[in-house]
Formats: sequence, structure tokens, C-alpha cells
Amino acid sequence: MRIILLSALLCLSVLSLVAQDLTKLEQQTETLRAQLREVTEKEAALEARRQQLDEDLRPENVQNRAALTGILDAEAAREQVRKQLEGEKARVAQQLELLATSQARLETAIAEAEAEMVRRRAAALTSNQLPTSEPSQPTTSALPSAHPASQRRVRRHRQSRKRVRRG
Repeated sequence: MRIILLSALLCLSVLSLVAQDLTKLEQQTETLRAQLREVTEKEAALEARRQQLDEDLRPENVQNRAALTGILDAEAAREQVRKQLEGEKARVAQQLELLATSQARLETAIAEAEAEMVRRRAAALTSNQLPTSEPSQPTTSALPSAHPASQRRVRRHRQSRKRVRRG
């Protein structure tokens, strides 16, 4: 009788550990997703700033800004404005490159975490240890019948990233 009770207690403790492990992994994945959203928002803001700088660098806009500087030598004023704008554009481009690297790393980490969750759930199911933790958000990689709208959103996001990287 004691052996049965000990076996049951052991199974329950293992089940509890598996559920806690999955919950912790899900929380880490959500943290990574939040970081990815932040990076994407920053990237969009910087991309808008880069487009604005491209517009500001047009000759007529440089001329207008140079006229407001108060420098009497028009050519020197234009050159100063152009250098300032080009320097800012270079800094924005560098920040965009860093964000693209961060985004790629976060996407890889999220994919690995999701794959690990799927692997652990499958291992728990095959050993007849159904975890009590439910996924906080279904993923397209974990569920083949995911909502079509979320699949479209993921595709659009990937396509927009490709356009940004090419540009």
C-alpha cells in the first residue's frame, strides 16, 4: 500500500514539475514576444524618421533650412545643413541595423522556445502525464489549424520585414 502511495505521490510531483516547467517556459516566451513588439515599434519609428530625413535632404528643403540658419554664406549654410542631416541619417541607419539583428535573434529565441514547449508537451503526453498548464496563446507552429487571421498577420509581418531589409 505504501508503495502505491509513494508511486502516486512521485507521479504527482513529476506532473507538477512538468506543469511548472511549461508555465515558466510560456512566461519566458511571452517576455520574448513583448520584446519583439517593442523592437518592431522602434523599428517603425526609426524607419519613419529615415523617410523624413530623405525628404529633408532634397535640395529645395536643404535650401529652405539653410536660409533659416542665419549664416551669410549660402553655400556654407547648405553644406552645414546637409552634413547634419546626413550624419543623423547614418545614425538612424545604424540603429535600424541593430534593431534588425535584435529582431532576428528574438524571432529565433521565440521559435526555439515554442519548439521546446511542443516537445515537452508531447513528452508529457506520451508518458501519460498531462500537464495542467494550458498554453497562454496558441501558436501557428504548435497548432496546424491556427486562426487564418493570425496566419495572415504573421505573413504580412514577415513580408514587411523583408521589404525593410531590402530597402
